[in-house]
Amino acid sequence: MTSTRMWRWISTITLVVGVALSSGMTAGVAAAASPPDPGGPCACGKPFPDVAKNSEFCEAIQWAKDEGIVLGNADGKFHGADLMDRQAIAAILYRYETGKTTGKCTTGTSGYSDIPTSNQFCNAIRWAKDSGLLKGNGDGTFGPTVPVTRAAIAVLLYRSVSILQLPGIPLVGCLIGIFPNITFFSGFSDVTITTPRCAEIKFMKDFNLSQGWAKAGSLPEYRPNLAVERQAIIAFIYRFDQVFITT
Repeated sequence: MTSTRMWRWISTITLVVGVALSSGMTAGVAAAASPPDPGGPCACGKPFPDVAKNSEFCEAIQWAKDEGIVLGNADGKFHGADLMDRQAIAAILYRYETGKTTGKCTTGTSGYSDIPTSNQFCNAIRWAKDSGLLKGNGDGTFGPTVPVTRAAIAVLLYRSVSILQLPGIPLVGCLIGIFPNITFFSGFSDVTITTPRCAEIKFMKDFNLSQGWAKAGSLPEYRPNLAVERQAIIAFIYRFDQVFITT
């Protein structure tokens, strides 16, 4: 890991822990650090014809295009409101985390019965399997066109910490305290201790990767089962990059 990445990670952890302690919070419960730049309108130009300069996602999409993470569709457009599926997120995270281009599998197989070697994202899907980023189904299929949910992107970004060889961030879970004085805290009103992937969703809140939807008189909602649009996925990855990678 580069010294730049180490410095960024240490700075983030220090700020999170420092705020928690200074606020008198229970030890081990991270308070939210100052939010990273969520992106916003583009200062100049348009990354794709269908991305408005004043779009809240424009800056993130421009970054992703400049980094070679998103390539657009055959019509030259981005289609930001389309839902992201599993094969597309495998491709995007493969480009982001390896710096390589996606393509067919030239050696071996994808590892899944429903992903032929001719699939345009085959090498990315095989990498996602081998790295532990994405796991298939019990029947040996991958489910390439299944939409990515907000719970799923939380899991993928948390796993990316290990894949990028950043220092491990322990999942503190959604329970704090010592029995019987145990309380629940995920940071979101609709994510309870029984919610699948509660700890990973808490990771999103702790590092300001997601703020959720405001709810009057309560904590915000995360909406874990909601399928995610392409533009929102790129915003999540952009924020992750700002927190853990970029100085």
